[in-house]
Amino acid sequence: NCGVRPDGGEERIRAEVPDIAMRQTLGIGPDTAVFVVERLARSSNVAVEWRLSTIRADRFSFRANWEGADVLG
Repeated sequence: NCGVRPDGGEERIRAEVPDIAMRQTLGIGPDTAVFVVERLARSSNVAVEWRLSTIRADRFSFRANWEGADVLG
């Protein structure tokens, strides 16, 4: 909408045990974990988006693709 497209950034995903208020918001019981996703997106090395999301772990999956000989460092 604003004409700026991210061309890089970073995302951190961590598992957490949600507090009562978050469990109620997400409609989950005490035995369901969540993932917290923190993202910083950049365009031409300038921060253009920061987001913090809490996602039900029972409805989330990860997918990763990689290429090249230097994948493992």
